[in-house]
Amino acid sequence: MRERVEQLFGGKYMFWLGLAVVVLSFIPYLILGTGSYVSYYEQLDWGLPIYIYQAKYLFSGSDLIPEFLNGAGKLAMVAPAPAYILIFRILPAFSAYLVILFFQEIISYIGMYLLLGRYVSHKIIRVLVSLMFAFLPVIPVLGLTIMGVPLAAWAISNLYEGKKPEISLFCVILFTACSSFALGGFAVLMCWTVLILFGLFRKQKRNVPFLVSYGVMFLEYMGFNARLICQMLGIGDSYVSHRTGMEITVEKFWPYFRYMLINNDQAATDLHKYWIPVIAATVVVCLFRIRRAGTEERRQGKWLLSLCALLLFLYLFAALWNIEPTVALREKLGGIGSFQVTRVIWLTPACWYLALAVSLDYWLSHIHILKKWLWIPVYLGLCAAFLFVLKNNQIKENVQLLRNPDYHVITYENYYAIDLMDQIENYIRTEFDMEMEDYRVISLGIDPSAALCHGFYCMDGYSNNYDIEYKNLFRTFIAPELERNDYIREYFDDWGNRCYLFTSELTTYITVEKGSFWFNDLQIDTAAIKEAGCDFIISAAYVVNAEEENMELLATFETESSYYRLHLYQIR
Repeated sequence: MRERVEQLFGGKYMFWLGLAVVVLSFIPYLILGTGSYVSYYEQLDWGLPIYIYQAKYLFSGSDLIPEFLNGAGKLAMVAPAPAYILIFRILPAFSAYLVILFFQEIISYIGMYLLLGRYVSHKIIRVLVSLMFAFLPVIPVLGLTIMGVPLAAWAISNLYEGKKPEISLFCVILFTACSSFALGGFAVLMCWTVLILFGLFRKQKRNVPFLVSYGVMFLEYMGFNARLICQMLGIGDSYVSHRTGMEITVEKFWPYFRYMLINNDQAATDLHKYWIPVIAATVVVCLFRIRRAGTEERRQGKWLLSLCALLLFLYLFAALWNIEPTVALREKLGGIGSFQVTRVIWLTPACWYLALAVSLDYWLSHIHILKKWLWIPVYLGLCAAFLFVLKNNQIKENVQLLRNPDYHVITYENYYAIDLMDQIENYIRTEFDMEMEDYRVISLGIDPSAALCHGFYCMDGYSNNYDIEYKNLFRTFIAPELERNDYIREYFDDWGNRCYLFTSELTTYITVEKGSFWFNDLQIDTAAIKEAGCDFIISAAYVVNAEEENMELLATFETESSYYRLHLYQIR
């Protein structure tokens, strides 16, 4: 029976069946359009605005983005995937987002399938694990930094062995152009360097395509990040980054190591903790059987043990980077010390799913006593695991929206308040005879990216690399509120990537749904905001003491379907 199942589903059409599943997952997005749910974390609040404005000013010849942080430099909005800027240059923002989401899932599926082909013999396992990896809830604005690692590993392995040099070089170029050096690409380059040194140690024959491709990745990364690297090294006349003033968090080694080993980084969520028992059990069996194992079993066992050793090394390295002695040294290095080398663990999602596939393949291929029946729970378990991963993907919310239009999630168009921002722009144009470039706005109780993506010139925003002088200026805007609450004071002073109007009454940056909240005692320095050039405040909540704060309510905007009720205040 097993042979019939594998013959039916494990043949040459299995790959295309998996690819069809990826393609079909986009039907809800195509039907819902901008009414689709898109997770806002690091996407709607950070990644999309970066691509939109880098695309807008791609060929401007200017280093400034006037709409962002009252005129920030382009280094304040560095795109994680440089090649994606071209997509946003050609297409509207939401269409471009769908393209990069589709591209990520296709590349991650194909890359993992190709990589597993080197270590896993059962095609059903290859396809199902590749689908699980493709649908991980990793945000697409990061490019291929996480999800493209299997494709990069497959290409580098080919080059190391002298196979498929042309297609492998193409994959290296593609991965580099669609990934971030600072966010994780450096880790791939580090691993490649180790392979080169290993080859030199073993006095292997010189592999020209392998070395040339390494050079291509290195130069490509340096070309895309030259100005950022110069800024970190203090070369040139670039501004001093606010990162130099960041408070680096000290972690206790073992608690941090255990947490990362089980949960991983928030941006690299891979749900691997659910597969740890399977992988751990396989490792124990491998160690028990390795002495009497055959050649193929020994080879597969060594690969699994090597993967587990690599995973442990990456987590140990990340934990050591944040312990007190290391942090003390990093604080003396300024901007370089704030570089988050802990992102080496962004390699781990690919490693975990490769380890899972190798583990399952090991049981089906080498545990002969159980082979007659074990394939049934393995395949059924994999199908259940795939559905579990799919449930954690944002596709679930969009399927729910198709079933029930009243399903309570904030959609793309609601998060950006597209209709309300249109109304506000038209109101100011009509009442004040001013175009958007003639005035500045600041947001309260609503993510500043909503106004920014509409085209307003904003005083506020989210950046991981802006001028420290602007951070100091912005602090004066919210200084009265910061003094009232230790949490928001430490959040802004010690980190500061979010230049938002934080308040003690609303200690998070979560957006305010209409009718759910109002400010009773807002304490911001409107005089300083006005002096900096800001004219209007767009607030998602009514301000009871607006008159005391020299704020005049001009109008209120909402629609029946809008998430927000926006209040437009003029600073007097």
